Amino acid sequence: MRLHKAAARSISVEEEPSYEVWERMLNGETIAEISEHLGYGLKYGCRLAAQAACREILSGVTYERCASLFGEYESLCWQEIEKSLASEDLAKTGNARRIWRLVRIGTLHLEGNNPSDIAAILGQSESEITRDLRPAQIVTSRLRGDTLESIGAQVDLTRERVRQILKDLNIDKTYLEQYEAATKNSDRELREAVERWVHAHPGCTPTEIAKSFEIQDAEVTELISKTCLHLVLDSRFRQNERDLHVRAASRSRIIAAIRQAATIHDGDAGLQSEEAMCLTGPRYTTLQRSGLVDGPTLVRILQVFGTWRSACESAGVTCDEPVHDEYDRRWTRLQMSQSVADFLVSEGRNGVSKYDEWARINVGRPSFGTIRNEFGSWKAAYEEALRLLRSTWLLK
Repeated sequence: MRLHKAAARSISVEEEPSYEVWERMLNGETIAEISEHLGYGLKYGCRLAAQAACREILSGVTYERCASLFGEYESLCWQEIEKSLASEDLAKTGNARRIWRLVRIGTLHLEGNNPSDIAAILGQSESEITRDLRPAQIVTSRLRGDTLESIGAQVDLTRERVRQILKDLNIDKTYLEQYEAATKNSDRELREAVERWVHAHPGCTPTEIAKSFEIQDAEVTELISKTCLHLVLDSRFRQNERDLHVRAASRSRIIAAIRQAATIHDGDAGLQSEEAMCLTGPRYTTLQRSGLVDGPTLVRILQVFGTWRSACESAGVTCDEPVHDEYDRRWTRLQMSQSVADFLVSEGRNGVSKYDEWARINVGRPSFGTIRNEFGSWKAAYEEALRLLRSTWLLK
């Protein structure tokens, strides 16, 4: 039964699940994932998606937007749409689909793909792609703002022939204006969908966002809004060679300082007992603060090696029982990570000063100073918090 504009708003009981399907699609789930979660067969999931799309198309949503949500199941969904729309609406939507497919071909061609590559990507025959390649180039160029003259020069056709091809597809001035407005609206909807998806998947990576929405990795940066950027685990956290060299240099400096302190301490101890000869953390601090030892503080040593004993063993120096850290140990590392994670989710932002304000208001939370002593830096604590948030949905 075909849907007319008046009937499109009167949804049968069978169609009611399509609302949920559409909402889930907007949140970045694929039709296959939705069908599996709701216990539907894939074909029925596509039918529900198509029913939802019919309502959206009749209310002004572009077919391009619907197709982006259908993903790899666009052909199956289109078969269902053909059964549902009234002839007049079907003709308009069919033309919109034709333009959408031409734009896909034209875009892939501009990216350097040959007809056989495009055919494999789109699941069409190479002869179909070859046939549509010229109109695809014309449509793609026109929608991006190129003039008829410049398009004609690109595809070796006259200006008038280019105009006729566009006219056959109903691409006129009015269409171009509507397309520009719809594109802006579609971009806004996509940004909102990405934002919702990121909030539901904190600690996700840009590649995962791109895969979920079937877009290029390069497009993700423009789509992530400031309201969710702090929840994305991206290149800010990738170690580079410089980081590794800095860490190695820090460990080497600490080992050299402990050995220097041990030499001075052994000389001062003289013939005293073996216990007195053991280098202690407080003794190291005394030598370091007096300027006799050129090295980092005891707190920094504990940050790098974890314990005083571990640092001394790395330096080949005899030490006493492990000293206690010189900072608050009321919280475990996991509890500190959870606190930062709670801050990121509840406050919707990132930053040391903002965290300190939040920790003061939320009694019982570790201060930034405590977190810095454990992790060495806010960046390290921030990264671990994101990975903790990531585990909450990744392991489901």
